[in-house]
Amino acid sequence: MFDSDTFMGRLTDAGRSALDATATERRHRRGSVLFREGDTNTSVMVILDGTVKLTKLAIDGREVILDLRGAGDVLGELAAVDGSPRSATGVFLSPGRALHLTGAAFNQLVDTEPSVGAATLRTVAHRLRDASNRQLEFGTSDAMSRVCARLVQLMDNVAPEADGTIRLRSPLSQQELADWAGVSRDAVVRALKMARDLDWLETGRQAFVIHQPDELRRHAESA
Repeated sequence: MFDSDTFMGRLTDAGRSALDATATERRHRRGSVLFREGDTNTSVMVILDGTVKLTKLAIDGREVILDLRGAGDVLGELAAVDGSPRSATGVFLSPGRALHLTGAAFNQLVDTEPSVGAATLRTVAHRLRDASNRQLEFGTSDAMSRVCARLVQLMDNVAPEADGTIRLRSPLSQQELADWAGVSRDAVVRALKMARDLDWLETGRQAFVIHQPDELRRHAESA
């Protein structure tokens, strides 16, 4: 079952059947590259399980993590629609599966299956809103708030336990978390120490036990 806010979650049964009939399912290893920034192919992928990081190279050659995509998310839809080169690189952070189809086949589904067209439009609109919020965040938020915001994004995909605790396995290293939050690794270390001192969470190797998710969310949203 896919989250209702994802591309797959927005499709009707007819839309999913049409997608399944058109696409090819492929398995991917951790580190598999789906596409690279600047590529001119227009294929589209829909993640069935696993996590994909989207990255872009900065002028100084540093890799910047733009976002993470998970089960139910569509990738490459903009290249299929407008034919422009890839704006980012997509890499699996964990083993996973994805549906693959050509840009032409995807555009055909958009034209002929109402729920595919509607899901694509809503996905693009949602990502534009997210991009605007991230711009505001980077202009006004401190490092602690940015780290909390990224942890909230990760924990929103995990069901809480009976007592409200969330046990989270992160696909990111501390450096990758720093790149995603747009801060230094030292800033991430300080932010996580502060959160531990406040008893909001415990940390392990790429793992978190979040005791007070509401406090993390409040701090992320108050910036």
